[in-house]
Amino acid sequence: MKNAKYVVLPLLIALIVSLSVLDVLAAGTGLVMEELPQEKQEHSMKVTDLSLLLTEPQRTSIACFDVREDHTLAVGYSVVFPDLCHAVICVYSPDGGFQYGYEFFTSGAYKVEWAEDNLLIYFVRSNHAYEVTPKGEIVSVTTIASTEENREYWRKSVESRKRTVGDTIYRLKNDMGPVLNFLASSYSQVVRIDSDGEPVYLIDNSSQQLVKYIISITLILLFITIALTILIKEILKERKRYLSKQQKNECSNS
Repeated sequence: MKNAKYVVLPLLIALIVSLSVLDVLAAGTGLVMEELPQEKQEHSMKVTDLSLLLTEPQRTSIACFDVREDHTLAVGYSVVFPDLCHAVICVYSPDGGFQYGYEFFTSGAYKVEWAEDNLLIYFVRSNHAYEVTPKGEIVSVTTIASTEENREYWRKSVESRKRTVGDTIYRLKNDMGPVLNFLASSYSQVVRIDSDGEPVYLIDNSSQQLVKYIISITLILLFITIALTILIKEILKERKRYLSKQQKNECSNS
């Protein structure tokens, strides 16, 4: 019994330390994180190649967003052709003025969430989370724990197109007509709705988004038309060969 304390005490200390580390990693979000080995963190940062932007780049379709308690806005823009691995996040003041941003490489979808002054960037494919300072410094790279609580928080908060700060509501929207709105996989507007119910459009890329979808739909229809034309021609050729073969067989039999 005397020796039991020498076994139990270290276990208790290790448990307390691990729980405190887990709380630190989860700070600023409802997601629970797991620590990554240092070498994996360094490899992930090298591959992502994140850098700071001091001037606003060209806006594209909106993939995600989040709003801080002081109404500072973070907007994640979709990757665009031809650089399909290149993505941009911009930070805007409450009135929509550009503050700073980040550009980075990603092989898939991502989401954003504020952690006080820092920004959390969630990479969906790798399940990694970057905490980045306003100066573009990566504080940590962690893994989002695979738990039901995390999945629930992700669905209800991280993926939501609505944010509420006090009496103010922020929404992601589209304004391209019912058909294109239904087909759209991204958004063109960030709208703020104050307590008086009046909408304020902080970000509005509707015209660029509309042009993008028209071009995309035109290219898709053109591709389908060309494919159907080639297919029909091949069918007609095959039918002609078949009829010609049938005629030859009939002549030889006669």
